[in-house]
Amino acid sequence: PTGTATKIPFNTVRYRPTDGSFLEGEFTAGRSGYYDVDVYYTDTITTPNTRVWLGIAGGSDASDNDSLTINADYFQLQASRKIYCPKGGNIHAYLRHAYGFNITFNDRGADKHGDGFISISWAGSKKSATNI
Repeated sequence: PTGTATKIPFNTVRYRPTDGSFLEGEFTAGRSGYYDVDVYYTDTITTPNTRVWLGIAGGSDASDNDSLTINADYFQLQASRKIYCPKGGNIHAYLRHAYGFNITFNDRGADKHGDGFISISWAGSKKSATNI
């Protein structure tokens, strides 16, 4: 829906997390601490002149990390950030847009379907996560 942050339901797990679990695009932390999160998403949609944001949410924090105005049908977005997540908390990537009407991303019908990845790895303490 327009203006709503919608979780990206990544569903192919290439590497099983050792400190948590992953289901339908959402990571559940197995221990408290900082996580290094990288996300990439690409799609083809037929709604030009639309602002799209890619963000990362986790713990009690959410942040738009990349955005662009789609002037053609193909776009790419990527984001990286360190995020604190308590044990049992969740981390996921999301998309939101400002088209004014609902848009279907990852549509296997008229549009080509989206692709991308989310990578979440344990960084430990704040000092380790920020390298200071």
